[in-house]
Amino acid sequence: MDIEPLELKEKLDRKEECLLLDVREAWEFEQARIPGSVLATQEMVEEMINAGAFDRPIITICHHGVRSAAAATWLRARGFRQVRSLAGGVDRWAAEVAPAIGRY
Repeated sequence: MDIEPLELKEKLDRKEECLLLDVREAWEFEQARIPGSVLATQEMVEEMINAGAFDRPIITICHHGVRSAAAATWLRARGFRQVRSLAGGVDRWAAEVAPAIGRY
C-alpha cells in the first residue's frame, strides 16, 4: 500500500495523474509540502465520496507516514481502490528527493 519517494517522483516526472492528498495539519502543510499536493479537508473527502471518484489514483501524505497510512486505510474502506501512502512521509521526501522543501 506504500509508495516509495523515488517511485512517486518518477510518477510525477511522467506526469501520471494522481491526487497528492496531504493529511497533516495546516501549519505543517505551510512548513513543508510537495508541490502539487493539496491539504485534505473533511469537506473535500466528503465531496470525493459523493462524486464517486473511487478509481482516481490518490497518494496520501503526512510527516512520517503514520497518519497517511491510516488515511489510506480509511479511504480504501470507503471504496477508493487506488490509494497509496507515501512511505516516510514528507520528511523522507525532503531527505531523498527534494531537500529544498525543508524538514521540521
